[in-house]
Amino acid sequence: MKKTWENALKTVFLLTLAALYIPSTHAGTCAIGEYSPTEVKKSICIEDFTINVKAPVVCDMVTNDWASTIIYVNHTPGEYTPDEEKFILTADCGHKECDKPLIKKGSVSIIYLTSCGSESDCTAGGDDGELKSLRHRFKLGNTSSGKTAGLLEIYTADIPTPSLVTPAALRLLAPHNLDIVRNPINGALSQIMAPECFVSIQTRDQHGYTISFYTPDKVNTVLDLEGNYTLKPSSTPFAHYLIENPDAGTKFQRLRVSKTFRGISSASEYSWVSTPGGGVNWSLDTGNGLRRISLSVEPDGAAGTIKTRTTQTQDGATALIQRKHYAMINDRQVITASITDPDGVAETTRYFYITDANDPHFGKLKLKINPDGSWTKNEFNSRGLIAARHTGWLNAPTNAPADQIVTTSYDY
Repeated sequence: MKKTWENALKTVFLLTLAALYIPSTHAGTCAIGEYSPTEVKKSICIEDFTINVKAPVVCDMVTNDWASTIIYVNHTPGEYTPDEEKFILTADCGHKECDKPLIKKGSVSIIYLTSCGSESDCTAGGDDGELKSLRHRFKLGNTSSGKTAGLLEIYTADIPTPSLVTPAALRLLAPHNLDIVRNPINGALSQIMAPECFVSIQTRDQHGYTISFYTPDKVNTVLDLEGNYTLKPSSTPFAHYLIENPDAGTKFQRLRVSKTFRGISSASEYSWVSTPGGGVNWSLDTGNGLRRISLSVEPDGAAGTIKTRTTQTQDGATALIQRKHYAMINDRQVITASITDPDGVAETTRYFYITDANDPHFGKLKLKINPDGSWTKNEFNSRGLIAARHTGWLNAPTNAPADQIVTTSYDY
């Protein structure tokens, strides 16, 4: 194994920022290189935020200057598909050292995290399962300053393949420098040293692998000859997970996460099946079967999607049904309606977007109407940022005159 220091360049608050380095390999050309965040809105669970990013401009394989841009996101995490977006920096070289054509552009991916809990939710060795297709996360604890050290994540938006029960599918979301050991053959995570835990990831067989969490004092201070961490004799993990296909090699329609955390054992199990209409039915059983969440994902027209989430108790009684409708606008699938108890009271939140492809703000959210009739309208400035947000006074309709509207203006 080879040990490397990794700067993930990711911010795990509301989002994660992942960098993709694209070097220039052709003489006489320019390329936008690796992104790095210079400022991040750190508010939790806000509906919009901006990220200022900058990237080195490489010309004739020499870094001469920096390009910068502002990425603006105007939707609530968890109410958007996909869960991960990629943005391209479109600035050209634009400085005297580089008058060559720009042939490559950097990109930045934003991963939207829906967890809005307290710092205690970052307990090292803890986990969270989420049924947005299939997503399971393992927590790496906090840093010395009280910020999250990061997460390990199993995730797929598509029908899973057997590779999902191998360490190669486990990805690291971390905003800080962590000491990482990777498998030298396939690059899969093998060991992670974080401030509050040491994590060992080991393949069990072709149908599963383990993740074990130890306190840092269980680790020897001297690395072995291959640069790996070693454990002190008789060290036992305080948290241990087995990720496996419980059906072994016969089929792959279930993924089980068996957990032992501080002496208490439990299991979560994901399952899935394709439907005749081209959709997928997902389910997640947690707490050894105490709760089941089902998610039906079906196509709606040419590019739309309907997602129905049902929560049931152990005896099969339905506790909650929520249905969400999505449409494709400006090459992004955005939520258009969220309905709680669709077969009963049908409390509905509706979302309306700018649909004129010639409008510079094409695809942005212009109006949201809540189940109680209250609403919010957005206006945007030339940079695509919210310039004003309007809400109705009391029961004022969406077309109310100015004296019945409350306006909040924004200056950047």
